[in-house]
Amino acid sequence: MLEVWSDIKSLREKKDISLQNLSENMRLPIERIAYLEKGDFSNADPIITRLQLKNYAHHLGLDYDEIIRLSGLDKTNIDIIAGPLIDKTNIKKTRPYRRRKKEPSKALIYTLIILGVLLMVFVLNRIASNLNIASDVFEMTEQQQSSLDTPTETKDSTSFKPIIPQAVKEKTTIDIIEDMQEYHRMKISFPLKLNIFPKETISYRHEIEGQNPLEDFIMKNTPKSIFLSRPSRIIFYNTQNTRFVVSGFAFREKEISRIVIEINDNRELIIYTK
Repeated sequence: MLEVWSDIKSLREKKDISLQNLSENMRLPIERIAYLEKGDFSNADPIITRLQLKNYAHHLGLDYDEIIRLSGLDKTNIDIIAGPLIDKTNIKKTRPYRRRKKEPSKALIYTLIILGVLLMVFVLNRIASNLNIASDVFEMTEQQQSSLDTPTETKDSTSFKPIIPQAVKEKTTIDIIEDMQEYHRMKISFPLKLNIFPKETISYRHEIEGQNPLEDFIMKNTPKSIFLSRPSRIIFYNTQNTRFVVSGFAFREKEISRIVIEINDNRELIIYTK
């Protein structure tokens, strides 16, 4: 029996159910499921939240009534929400009231139209200038462009778990590159900055020798920079159409669902793809 709300997340991890798999089954974003597991519904819509919690309880095999009790939504009075729709107030005028409408002059109308057009042109120019990123770092080489245009073998990305289960979070790294191919290799110097531009929400695992692996996710269309100062390895999942820029080298592959960036003791950066 669940006693506190934090037991729900622990139960999911014990059942070896990752956020990514649960997101696919519930058809909800990962960030929404993380919000449900926090248990703070003070500003949430009670009706929508109850439906999402019912779906969550179904996929984890939990008791829905117990979930609602722990969340505090059983105390929410839905009748209060529907109240204003039922009550009506009739307002009667005691006497007729007429007021002469003051119409704006044509000169004022034309002035407002011109100002609106000028403002629209200004906003469109600013948007166009922000989207036009003129930098050699983000330009693709001919080899990378041809690789995007050349049809490649379609891989089933569902065979890869986007987040490593809690049970395997150890200080030792996971040997995951056996079935991957080397994409690029180059010499680097520390500190190193890795820029990531995801088109969809991706998850990653950062492994550093002697430390517990760090797992996190990056929201779609939200650029992120990771600073590296020692040999390590980062595993990215669901990387279709995600652009990576590191040490002046930029790459993006449409059909790649997993990317590993590894830095060895010789300060050599190796990129593996699958």
